[in-house]
Amino acid sequence: AQDSPQSALPADLTGATPRPLTGALLADFEAYIAAQMTSLGVPGAAVVVVQDGAVVLEQGYGVREWGRPEPVTADTQLRIGSITKS
Repeated sequence: AQDSPQSALPADLTGATPRPLTGALLADFEAYIAAQMTSLGVPGAAVVVVQDGAVVLEQGYGVREWGRPEPVTADTQLRIGSITKS
């Protein structure tokens, strides 16, 4: 089983320097995204990563709808559920 993002990170990142999201780290991150999409049964996702106030990754993964070829892009509008109670 893969670690959840919460269990994979230190509890306090104060003063931590972000690592560049390139090379092997980017490949691992994208593999994690793919695994989570499979685990959750979703056809696609749009992901944005912000480090130090700057967007370092803006990427779509997968397709908009099962059985359809249209890819998810960084600009794809997706429906989201309420996260205000979490």
